[in-house]
Amino acid sequence: MTQIELALDLTFVKNPPEFKIKMDDTVISHFKRDESYKETCSQDATGQYITTEHFYFELDLTDGDHTITVDWFNKTIDDTIIDNTGDIVGDMMVEFTEARVPAGALEAIIIDGIPVQQTIYESVINTTDGMTYNATTMNHNGTMSFTFSNPFWRALSVKLEAETHAEELPAEYDLSTAILTKEPVAEMQSYNVHVPENYPAYVRSFFNEDNGLQYDYKANIKNLPRDLTADEILFKAGLPYLELDIDFDNAPIKQEILDHEADAESWREQWDHIDEHAVYQTRDWVSYVMYGPKPWDKFAEESKDQFQYVDEDHRAKMFKDNPDYEFEWDLPTDSAVRNFVNDHLVDDKDLYLCYILGLSPEGYLFPHVDHPAGRQGLTKCYFATTYPEGSYFKFYDKGFLPFTEGKIMMINPYVGAHGVINMNKEHARLPINIAMNLESPRLQSLVEASYRKIWDEINN
Repeated sequence: MTQIELALDLTFVKNPPEFKIKMDDTVISHFKRDESYKETCSQDATGQYITTEHFYFELDLTDGDHTITVDWFNKTIDDTIIDNTGDIVGDMMVEFTEARVPAGALEAIIIDGIPVQQTIYESVINTTDGMTYNATTMNHNGTMSFTFSNPFWRALSVKLEAETHAEELPAEYDLSTAILTKEPVAEMQSYNVHVPENYPAYVRSFFNEDNGLQYDYKANIKNLPRDLTADEILFKAGLPYLELDIDFDNAPIKQEILDHEADAESWREQWDHIDEHAVYQTRDWVSYVMYGPKPWDKFAEESKDQFQYVDEDHRAKMFKDNPDYEFEWDLPTDSAVRNFVNDHLVDDKDLYLCYILGLSPEGYLFPHVDHPAGRQGLTKCYFATTYPEGSYFKFYDKGFLPFTEGKIMMINPYVGAHGVINMNKEHARLPINIAMNLESPRLQSLVEASYRKIWDEINN
């Protein structure tokens, strides 16, 4: 089922507006109120009645484009009040103030520089692949409409893939054959995912569709030069992920993460990202910050105010040099996690965040797109310290990332809609995310060495 949420601001003097809401050609709501409706409304200084009506629908929609239309038809000349000077002092109006398709499922998505959920607030006309908003305030009988594509994440991914997300390599590098293949690869993990009915329809659709599809990033690397720099590997080669070549023992790290499982709290609450209409987007999505800015509550509030539509890694990066905050570990000096980060990745001066980003048993996170405040590429370091059977990380139209317990990868979360799920009924999925200065010489050396080891294995 597709969830739709609409909000309409109504203004009137005499009679409430009467209108019908249609999905394609089918009426799904007929709004009609009598004189007593005024008692539920507020009045402004001119005596106009003002209110907001919210509409929620769950509809069984086919894949493809659909149009929502508001057809307003009861306004007469008597509903516009004009004073002796000819000025309008009272009127009947209908205005779109909010539209979420699905209802809040992909909040804070930026399209053409405008957050989707603010598009209608700002009364602009914004046309994108698979989605059109005709946003306006109506003061006369007529229709308002907008078109969207179902599933919403599919249309979004198509748009994102049409944009250039990887910077261009120098002209002498031929990338014509360095593309992602859609053919399953024998040496990679085989996926046959079936998400059961106790998960939301969008989650089921996302993970069950093309569930044999996998990344074959070795096909990309095979056709790239061996001597790429770290900057070219991270930002220009167009790789979806890169496994880091680190020799370490995951057992003590896993145990420490399990010991802190009880410290994890709701990600939304921790990052001051509460939306009562969007609670269904996640189930048991939890976080525990092991390294980051303090005082935390002040940081969460201030960074949200300044960078509301930016992912958490970049929010922390923006505050790294802010004298009002101390970036500290919440772990002792002999911590296995702390020593791993400092010994194999970066020193604290080049570290922004280190945190558990987990899903409890049977948890999920809706398909979504991360938003950076800078260059897009292999910017997130994702460490599968625990990864129980039934855990999956998938990108739309590209496939599953081949995570297994103990793997650590640089990933590109900006190439399209992606979601995560933990169908294990007993064990939590508790990877850690490590946000770092990507210009750190230590990290860049590791990236180059990891890339060249894979290149040598493929080409020799």
